[in-house]
Amino acid sequence: MAANLCRNHIKKTVNNRNKLSREFNEEQVSHKPDYQRKERIELIRTALEQMHTRDRLILQLYMDGLSYTEMADVMEMNVNSIGKTLSRAINKVSALLKQEKVQ
Repeated sequence: MAANLCRNHIKKTVNNRNKLSREFNEEQVSHKPDYQRKERIELIRTALEQMHTRDRLILQLYMDGLSYTEMADVMEMNVNSIGKTLSRAINKVSALLKQEKVQ
């Protein structure tokens, strides 16, 4: 039970951090024109929406700077599986972004 409470707390903390991080990143001043920045953000959102929840979550945890051990705890996975899962998620989002740019 204590482990579940810890996992839930970590998930809430990560989700709150992700919200703040996304809002901050969207508000940052960019050297690109505003319409290009908005287009890029929309492409990323579209690509992420097409991904499985597990892949989106591991990318968010990685971007938040969590260690593989922390990611394994949050995702309830073996720590040895995190690297491969993360690599696959990065490859998927990269392929989706390339596909979106072509269309």
